Amino acid sequence: MTGFPGRERPVGSFSSLDELEEELARLERSLAALRDRLAQSRGVSSAGSAALHDLGARAQQIQSRPKNWRGGSKRSDAQELEAVRAEMRSRSEAMDRAMAEMQAASAEARELTVRQQALSKRRAEIVARQWDAGQ
Repeated sequence: MTGFPGRERPVGSFSSLDELEEELARLERSLAALRDRLAQSRGVSSAGSAALHDLGARAQQIQSRPKNWRGGSKRSDAQELEAVRAEMRSRSEAMDRAMAEMQAASAEARELTVRQQALSKRRAEIVARQWDAGQ
């Protein structure tokens, strides 16, 4: 979670609406930032996937080029193919890291959403108690 894990104030300890509203606003800002980060990651992920696909097609093209008289690839083709494969490995590793970051951000968003729901429930309890005390 954002901030310091385990240092969040327990939901039941909020007794004033002002404090609760401040906490809900803070959570909403955190969730909005996470949503933006996830949306950006999805865009990067699809662009990376398309680039990886293009590199795979390029590797196939290199492999289908005419061979030398012994049946092996030409030296320049072999070097180019190795460079394309290295680029594919690099991009694949970067996509794996991005996926791990997206999973962590998604888990954090779930935790924040659960807390937000608990705070909203607490807010309803406080409002109901104030309503009953007023009548």
